[in-house]
Amino acid sequence: APSTLRGYNGAVNRFIRFCRNGKIHQRFWLPADELVLCAFAASSKGRHAGSTARNALAGLKAWHSAQNAEWKGGKRLNYILNGVENRRPALSHRPPRLPINRKMLRILRAGLDLTDSVDMAVFAAA
Repeated sequence: APSTLRGYNGAVNRFIRFCRNGKIHQRFWLPADELVLCAFAASSKGRHAGSTARNALAGLKAWHSAQNAEWKGGKRLNYILNGVENRRPALSHRPPRLPINRKMLRILRAGLDLTDSVDMAVFAAA
């Protein structure tokens, strides 16, 4: 999907900027050394949710694959990603919401035409 490609491209650009700012020699960029990947992932700690860091690394992994380069991410990287998730900002997740109740389903039903297949699917999914 185009949005996935944009996200992956952004991740590669952020990684390259991270490496340049950190004065990491280019030979460690591609294939990226696991310690460099860990440092890049850890740089998200407290700023992003773990899922954001994982998505960025998925983009880097796709970049490696497209360049036919070995992916060196392993257990250490997974430990770092778990740590990033544990230190995610408080605003990166929403508080639990109340479950859907019968009144809500009645309101939804009133606005749907159950002779229409799309409306029927929406109501069935609810």
